[in-house]
Amino acid sequence: MKTKGIICGAALLAVAAACDAPISEPTPLPGRLTITFDDGWASAYTRALPTLRDHGLRGNVAVVTESVDYWDGFLTLVQLRALHDAGWSLVSHSVGHPDLTTLTDVELERQLTESKAWLQANGFRGSSVFVVPYHAFGQRELAAIRRHYAAARIANATFYSPEHFERWEPGNPHGLTSIEAETLGYTTQAGRDALVAQVGTALKAGRFVDVMFHDIPESDFEAFRATIAALARFGSASAPYHQLFGS
Repeated sequence: MKTKGIICGAALLAVAAACDAPISEPTPLPGRLTITFDDGWASAYTRALPTLRDHGLRGNVAVVTESVDYWDGFLTLVQLRALHDAGWSLVSHSVGHPDLTTLTDVELERQLTESKAWLQANGFRGSSVFVVPYHAFGQRELAAIRRHYAAARIANATFYSPEHFERWEPGNPHGLTSIEAETLGYTTQAGRDALVAQVGTALKAGRFVDVMFHDIPESDFEAFRATIAALARFGSASAPYHQLFGS
């Protein structure tokens, strides 16, 4: 079965106590949380890095390797090294961000292997993890990903009915799912409350959750800061990908 990037609505628990203040969970949570910035926008360095650092958190960048030093508004190699030095994971998001299902077998292999090799050649942690572009995959693509990577984030949890998060530790590390913060409307208080509720429910159920962002524009920066402050209550369950699935 092939899953494509079509966002479906999902019922969310409402938690009256959810707010922007970083209230710590009173007991250890059985699940695990990671925070990922897809595509490699420069705002992962300029805005996300200092914000997460303020709360003692580290994240991941899903790197489109051909973008580095070439695409306007995307991370430079110097910035990637700074993120790596701050303890972040730099995971593979392919060479050029194609829909993998449209590629020949040869080109599929190139997108998977050359992006991983680029990360390893630069000494970056996280090269064992792949993030599927456009959430587009079929059995052929999953089989190829399994050959080259220890784990993969393949889709949003709401692509499945009911929404699906892998257990921690996952029996299927190549079936990891995410919560897309933009889709939940993190720029509003209601959106942040919904995000915190969904993450909290998953973590308490012993699930793996990847909270995913793309670019963080200046207009959304304060809302982003409030979102990370709210997620910081789950800090004891949070780790970058390389700590969860190896280098």
